[in-house]
Amino acid sequence: MVMISYKLNLVLIIILIGGSFNDLRVSSAAANLTETCNGICGGLTLSYPFGFSLGCPIQFNCSAAGQGAKIGEFPVQNVTENSILVGVPTNCTRKIEDMTPLFGKQFTPSSENSFLMENCVNPTNGCSINQRFLDKQLKSCESTGNISCFPSDTSSKSSEFLSMKELTNSSCRLLYTSIALESVGVNVGIAVEFERVRLGWWLMGGCENGTCVVNANCTDVYTPDGYAGHRCSCLEGYHGDGYINPCLKLRG
Repeated sequence: MVMISYKLNLVLIIILIGGSFNDLRVSSAAANLTETCNGICGGLTLSYPFGFSLGCPIQFNCSAAGQGAKIGEFPVQNVTENSILVGVPTNCTRKIEDMTPLFGKQFTPSSENSFLMENCVNPTNGCSINQRFLDKQLKSCESTGNISCFPSDTSSKSSEFLSMKELTNSSCRLLYTSIALESVGVNVGIAVEFERVRLGWWLMGGCENGTCVVNANCTDVYTPDGYAGHRCSCLEGYHGDGYINPCLKLRG
């Protein structure tokens, strides 16, 4: 992992992602499974609602070697209480439609991303990231130096998520890779993770349906399609998945 800083309006931390699924930290000590949701892929165990069978609300593909999870061709690198982090290796011939698997029924790229694209009919006004850095990272693609970022200004996004329609309407032909953005504190800066996309996820139905277990919080999510969604998480001091397995108090 290489860390590079550029001074923009804030300190910008660039993190080059070369990680594999071996770095994933989402499993609990015991397999959190139901009879219909298989959360095991080789030596990897995922907690509900994630898994590898049709009974899992959010289903990943188990890699051929049984050593990791994928969404389409893209490796899942980590899962948090509100995000799925997916690797998007630089590909000089990737078309916009190749990103379709990342726009699922219960997950989609959040607005905390910028896609690096070229051959655009209506190019954006550039990127907030240093152009020399982008040219260096995309050297293998023989970039023309006219990289468009979508969205070009993530701070102005009113929606929590991006849509495949927005990406298609960008009128670009090639999508080299993505950068995931994350605030690292007030007056500190923004972490920018190269070759990674951050997906927001949810389960269908709002919190009023009482879908979370005891000792768990429920967070309403307003999905890109306008339907109600939610996420469950155990209260501080408790552990579990918050959905079908109880949130148990941690021992002091």
